Amino acid sequence: MLSRRAPAHPLTTALLAAVAFAAAGCQISLPYTPRPSPRIQIVERRLAKNGQLHDFSHLGALVKGNPAAEGEARAYASAANVATALDVVGVLTDLSGLGVVIGGAAARDSSAVTFGVTLALLGVDFMLFANSASSQAHDHVTNAVNIYNDGLPPEVFAPRAPWSVPALPAAAGTALPPAYAPAPGPWPTPAPAPAPSPTPAPAPLPVP
Repeated sequence: MLSRRAPAHPLTTALLAAVAFAAAGCQISLPYTPRPSPRIQIVERRLAKNGQLHDFSHLGALVKGNPAAEGEARAYASAANVATALDVVGVLTDLSGLGVVIGGAAARDSSAVTFGVTLALLGVDFMLFANSASSQAHDHVTNAVNIYNDGLPPEVFAPRAPWSVPALPAAAGTALPPAYAPAPGPWPTPAPAPAPSPTPAPAPLPVP
């Protein structure tokens, strides 16, 4: 006789779904590292300069020598500190509000539950403000990098010589392969087309 399987607990099903969703979104991707250059480039959440990667906290040292870029770096540091402080306050306030809600629900105290919900919503507001400050900090990073790169001398932006295959010496009596054969000379100039000969007019028809 076949035994009937017990249905899975809804909480277990939700946890398994969350784990599967997180595993599907976790794909390993390696960021592209640009070639070494005195210019500063943003590589995901880091800065690349002269072949080395730096954290955003080193932005002031990377743009040193450009007053305008240094000002943007200081503005970034200030906005980043504000974002971190607001985020910490928001998380703590949110957790405190949830704790008050749980305690009030257990004690069947509606006023405590209302106060806990208000406190949790206030924590969410703090975290939204932190997200806005973090976005402003990233804008200051972009401004500092662009200002610093624009202030570099023109020779930094000189194009790199195109890569070419060196010609290989050929043995006596052998022809070079097509990939290493010398470029053909210029095509001969085509001769001008002959001028068209005039067409004689038709003879008049005899009159009857």
